[in-house]
Amino acid sequence: MGRKSQHPRFRKINYDRKRNGNTERRDSDYTKIEMKNERFEEYYKVQKILNDQEFEQFMTSLKVPLPSSFRITGSRSHATELKDLMIKEYFPSLQDFELDGERVEVPKPVPWYPDDLAWVSTLSRNVLRRSPQMSKFHRFLVAETEVGNINRQEVVSMIPVQLMDVRPNHAVLDMCAAPGSKTAQILEALHANESEAIPDGLLIANDADQARSHMLVKQAKRLQSPCLMVTNHEAQQFPNIYFTPKGSLDTRVLQFDRILADVPCSGDGTLRKNMPIWQTWTQGNGNALHRVQLPILLRGCSLLKVGGRIVYSTCSFNPLENEAVVAGALKVAGGALRLVDVSSELPQLVRRQGLSSWKVQSKNGEFYSNFEDVPEAESVGMLPSMFPPENAAELNLDRCLRVYPFLQNTGGFFVAVLEKVAPYGALDRLPGSEPNVVLEATAEEKGETETNEATTVELDTSSINERKRSQDDDSVRSAKRTRTETEGSSESVKPKSAAAWEGRESPFVFLNSNNQELVGMREFYGLDDAFPQEQFVVRSEKDNYRTVYFVSRSIKNVITASNSFRLNIVNTGIRIFTRSAGNDAGAECPFRLSNEGLSTIGRYVSGKRVVQVPMSDIVTLLSIEYPKFTEFGEDLQDQLTKMSLGSCIIKFDPTLEANYTGSARSTVLLPIWRAHVSVSLLLNKQERKSLMHRLTGEDLSIQGGLDNDTKGGSTEGESQKAAIGGSLAGETEPTTESVA
Repeated sequence: MGRKSQHPRFRKINYDRKRNGNTERRDSDYTKIEMKNERFEEYYKVQKILNDQEFEQFMTSLKVPLPSSFRITGSRSHATELKDLMIKEYFPSLQDFELDGERVEVPKPVPWYPDDLAWVSTLSRNVLRRSPQMSKFHRFLVAETEVGNINRQEVVSMIPVQLMDVRPNHAVLDMCAAPGSKTAQILEALHANESEAIPDGLLIANDADQARSHMLVKQAKRLQSPCLMVTNHEAQQFPNIYFTPKGSLDTRVLQFDRILADVPCSGDGTLRKNMPIWQTWTQGNGNALHRVQLPILLRGCSLLKVGGRIVYSTCSFNPLENEAVVAGALKVAGGALRLVDVSSELPQLVRRQGLSSWKVQSKNGEFYSNFEDVPEAESVGMLPSMFPPENAAELNLDRCLRVYPFLQNTGGFFVAVLEKVAPYGALDRLPGSEPNVVLEATAEEKGETETNEATTVELDTSSINERKRSQDDDSVRSAKRTRTETEGSSESVKPKSAAAWEGRESPFVFLNSNNQELVGMREFYGLDDAFPQEQFVVRSEKDNYRTVYFVSRSIKNVITASNSFRLNIVNTGIRIFTRSAGNDAGAECPFRLSNEGLSTIGRYVSGKRVVQVPMSDIVTLLSIEYPKFTEFGEDLQDQLTKMSLGSCIIKFDPTLEANYTGSARSTVLLPIWRAHVSVSLLLNKQERKSLMHRLTGEDLSIQGGLDNDTKGGSTEGESQKAAIGGSLAGETEPTTESVA
């Protein structure tokens, strides 16, 4: 949710202090914080956010610890399997259980979240660690979170994305994305159609804080989507992205179908878990943040395409950060925006309507309803947009959504859903603007005669002056960042010039389809022609690149846009192939498959590098670090013996297994390295344990030392090197390039 620390002006307060040269958490001081702030209570009484009776409930609820909550990732085929495993395996031991005389409550599903994939628990970490029954459940949550199957997320933070109505073909912008819980939700929606490995849509997850934007990279690696790009920009200054479609002289700019503006805010809706706010809260926080929030929302509205939806949200109760910002945007847009009535959506979510009137408090403590009534001496820091508009009823501010802690035992939150119904700003009102021009490849490039509306990302024409200004600015740039490899090809994308990238990041180099190494990979793995061949990218201009990444067509078009250098790209793409680092003599293809990209490319690999195995062989593969061929069943031994040295895929279908009792019901694909006499599973310890538990219901004990690795298991590269006889101690690898 929105936090002050997301914006450089409002850094996170550090409640640590140094004692005897060591930095310690002030836990003792934290628990002694008095949960009282008379200014806070007076302020919200004056705002009349609730009636007197509910206000008392409101204040009482703020002093009760917030329950923990988590979400099972919904885009993965095993989401339901994991939910069923949790209920079947862990909940029975929690039934009728008492600790220190108190009855422990079993986690409950969030009533309004689809398919019971979000859960809330009153169990504290202390309780989870003290009891063996609880500790087992806690280890399950931690392990599944590490591999990306579970996301820890506050319940109210799940609301905005549920109201965005994201579809797999949408272009989506998350303007203030860190730490990434909502970004993960959006990605799940983009990948909702699991029959399509590569959705046509895209998600740009942006954050103003560079350090926090790297938190999004961790989410990206766990969620394994080729449709995600992480950027680092002030949200209100997010750049236009220009394109020149093939066969056209017009420059066009990307506009988004859906935008999330979860803006920096004062955060008083998080009082139940951020107790220091009781001491630090002042009315000035909301007044100052209004100046940041309104420009962010207006920039989002400009980047939104007509017919698109933008969701504005905060974790604040303050109308100056909420309804005042929405009203200000509606006024500036002049009828181009409307508030969407979402009262019938998420029917089991208890909420209150938005406010139509409020007051602004000056530094001297006086409250004013109109800007004109404010004495000049007290008007410092005040803006007309902070005050309630005269036409509040016409703006339908009651369609905003307010969530209070006492309603369903949650945190506090505010959400407004806006739709762009008419052109607003220079990007919309340009002469010659053409609708339904797509970011994706043209029908000619795709070999099609028609454009499928369900797979398009709309662009609108930019002004000639803007284009010229951009080109003039571009001419002074010098650092190369994006290019297409020219070997064996007469076409290339010229290097983009951007001083901001010089010496800081490696360029994106797209491999041509006739690149010799890429051709070798496709032939070795028997890649189906249906798998895109023009979207493989490396981060090195040298020929000895170590890693090959893959991006969706839409992401590629953003990277190769005429002014893409203006984007401060932090991360994009998923790892598909990694060059072998050990003694790979005899290996036909030096590139191994990466588990990170297997969900994308796995279905396109031909049968010659895919081996179907029974349950017994899967258990052997998971529980022994480097099993020899002879430790498998005769059928797998025979297939491995006939197969050439190199990477391949192990396939397990639970529906073909007799007397199968595991919770995993969907087909499992695993990358392995077939060495001379043994194999190595290219999976870390946590992923092994998670899979073993879903397949057998048992905890995994790995033979060969991996189970004792306190850092989570060997990497894919280490497993492969050990399997083929390489010495981990004496072997060096090329410097790892990273999309991050």
